[in-house]
Amino acid sequence: MARPSLWVGRMRLAIPIWAGRVSPVFDVAGQLLTVDLRDGIEAARQVHSTHAVSLHRRAEILSELGVEVLVCGAVSQSLEAALLAKGIRVMARISGDAEEVLGAFLANRLGEPAYRMPGCHSSTDDGCVQGGRGRRRRRAGRSCPAPLRDESGGQQGTSHESCSDSRGSDA
Repeated sequence: MARPSLWVGRMRLAIPIWAGRVSPVFDVAGQLLTVDLRDGIEAARQVHSTHAVSLHRRAEILSELGVEVLVCGAVSQSLEAALLAKGIRVMARISGDAEEVLGAFLANRLGEPAYRMPGCHSSTDDGCVQGGRGRRRRRAGRSCPAPLRDESGGQQGTSHESCSDSRGSDA
């Protein structure tokens, strides 16, 4: 059974795209899809070029565009920190067809395994495999697939009841 959308009112969502899919790395994504939502229903969309845009400028652009939530694949810690500082919530480690990911976001299903980046595991096994060698490393604050983070780094709006913030714990 599909969960109802958690998004009431107006908001702007951004998804970096590459070949119709969520771009694997936001830091170098060449295009950004913005979607305006009204009460969980798409009202408008636009594609913006982000070719040759610096990390700092990427955060500024999202802020200027009024983006409230970024759904992305990998994102560097410095860019994620800049986004959070601008009040943009980040849902990282997401992969898949951009339209399917948007639909999953609206249905509150982004925590499902189908939308995790390859190598990312369940909320109880929260590391991502690095470099294809089977090593696991947990990044601080990333204890759950696709958590929403606010500017203080705390989780907001995740569908995983058992998730907790793991700041400062590396495995």
